[in-house]
Amino acid sequence: MPTLDSSQRVLVVDDDANVRSTLQRSIERIGYASFAAADGAAGLVEAVKVMPTVIVLDLRMPNMDGHTFMRRFANLKLDSAIIVTSADGEIDDVIEAMRHGAIDYVKKPFSNAEIQTALARAADIHDKRSAPVAAAAADLAEPEPSVFSKIIGKIHRGEILVPSIPSVIEELRAVVAGREASVESVTRLVACDQALAARVLQLSRSAWHASARPSLDLQSAISRIGFQKLQALAETVWLNGCFQARDSRFVPYIQRQTRFGLARALAMRALAVPAKLDPRLAYFTGLFADVGASFLLYVVAEKACASTPEPEACEAFVREYHEAIGGQLLAKWGYGDDVGRLARRHHTTAGLRGRDAYAKLFAVGTALAQEMTREDDLTGAAPPADEIERCSTELGIDPATRSRCHDAAMTELTSLLDVLR
Repeated sequence: MPTLDSSQRVLVVDDDANVRSTLQRSIERIGYASFAAADGAAGLVEAVKVMPTVIVLDLRMPNMDGHTFMRRFANLKLDSAIIVTSADGEIDDVIEAMRHGAIDYVKKPFSNAEIQTALARAADIHDKRSAPVAAAAADLAEPEPSVFSKIIGKIHRGEILVPSIPSVIEELRAVVAGREASVESVTRLVACDQALAARVLQLSRSAWHASARPSLDLQSAISRIGFQKLQALAETVWLNGCFQARDSRFVPYIQRQTRFGLARALAMRALAVPAKLDPRLAYFTGLFADVGASFLLYVVAEKACASTPEPEACEAFVREYHEAIGGQLLAKWGYGDDVGRLARRHHTTAGLRGRDAYAKLFAVGTALAQEMTREDDLTGAAPPADEIERCSTELGIDPATRSRCHDAAMTELTSLLDVLR
């Protein structure tokens, strides 16, 4: 995380005077130098003058909107990291902005903690971009320096296709969201996907449900599992098969990343109950937070052709870009703002010191996942032990409760890994 000092210059481009002044006060309060412009055209002039570290850009402005600003800003050859903001939250707008180089999106109205976390991450990315070429090449240890930049360019331009959500998952989402549905109708839906139906039956007969009589039919299995866990299983099965690399060098890395994400999701769901948080949101946050890492590893393995680097050489690349790319994927797949927000900045520590309970839950869940898998998170270092303990205490999770959650999540993990083989 970068040091917050006056060497970091932030330019706010927003047509709302109240937003500009509020943002500037917040920016200056944490130690950045702030500048402002009332529209895109004025923002371009100001950017050339102050060469900002970070630009906070409103997408909807009169005269010159944020999209036009970004297209013209690209011609200036400045290395500012751009955070886009909007009250509308249109997914297409966000994806378009990301394709043109934005590194983060914050929906209005946002809290001080949210904008400070986004600023810190953006300044960090700016610092990495501005590092000497030789140092960057040494950090990445890549055999051909152009491989990773080409891949990011292709993703931003939409030249690399992203898998679509299967229809069965979309329909299950509708069921869980509250539309009336019977066990019979859901059974008919699942029965149309033979692979999913087989896994539902297998899960219902696993050690996870050992206390119950084995299910002999699909409808009984669905009744036992419940609609919410059925949806979670369907999305887990789909994600597990989503990024299947043919390059055998990358397979263990992608599998490890998927396994760690599943362990974290199960740990977070178990911990959410004593923490009085939403178990469903906790599960999907843990499961999909690092989906950008799996996608990037898959893309490098499948799209880099003759210049494919070794998996070990991808670590710095994945760590730098997986949060932003993951945010784009989740936006395309229709996940809510809460899951997407954590996915875009889950390695920052600002949320651990604020009121973001899910950021704290994520940190504790990551620590539990490390214990469950006996592996480290490939995408970044976990918070230190004292931070984990503090977060546990603030969530109301004592050591005995944490131990019970670990055991319950471990039982589920064992069963699910058998199902996913």
